[in-house]
Amino acid sequence: MKELQIKEICQEIIDEQTKCNYSVEYILKNKDDIVRAVAVNKHTKSTIQLDIADGRNHTQNLDYFNFNPDLFLFSDLEREYELLYAPLNVHYDIWRYSKENHETLIHKKGMNLYFDFCKRKDITENTMFLLSLNKIDISKFYHEKNGSYEIIQEMHINDDSIVIGYSPTSPAKFVTWETNGNRKYGFYTGHYFNDYEEAYKDMEKRSKYLLEQNLCRKRNFLRKNKINQER
Repeated sequence: MKELQIKEICQEIIDEQTKCNYSVEYILKNKDDIVRAVAVNKHTKSTIQLDIADGRNHTQNLDYFNFNPDLFLFSDLEREYELLYAPLNVHYDIWRYSKENHETLIHKKGMNLYFDFCKRKDITENTMFLLSLNKIDISKFYHEKNGSYEIIQEMHINDDSIVIGYSPTSPAKFVTWETNGNRKYGFYTGHYFNDYEEAYKDMEKRSKYLLEQNLCRKRNFLRKNKINQER
């Protein structure tokens, strides 16, 4: 079932049960197929949580919620729920809340899982800026990881990327991987180093090779188009 279909089902249940003006803020799902939707009444700011499991549903009030992603969203993500749906304006509120309250967050692991989701879905500060929302820089507190390695540097080549990972506890403290902007295919072909400068040189070398590959593909595409047009 598609995300918007799940959203419509949750909204219908909430409308039927509450008879009030609640709007779904986000929807989660866990490994037991429990669907969880959080909805807010824009007028009263009251918030409810809807859980759907085995064809049955349960709704409860969330007292003092007032859009606190730390206590509910980030907490649920740490308990192996996955985010299925949230509109861009809600993402913007979550980003702003995370930046303003980062020092006091209880569920920072859940926050990182949330931003991993944003990375996969191409939800970035530029996305929000294009929709006339202010840019929010999250680079100071979002630490992307692959295994024990934290991604500390990235070079973009069109849709592809070469990244450097750092792990103080691993035998090789630095690694370069090939990936893409939204990490759709994960990280692959790791080159491991004990020295940052060597890892950085390798990132530059691999980035140059990727750039040459991209240019070669573009030249071949243009050449084929020209041949087809001349026929």
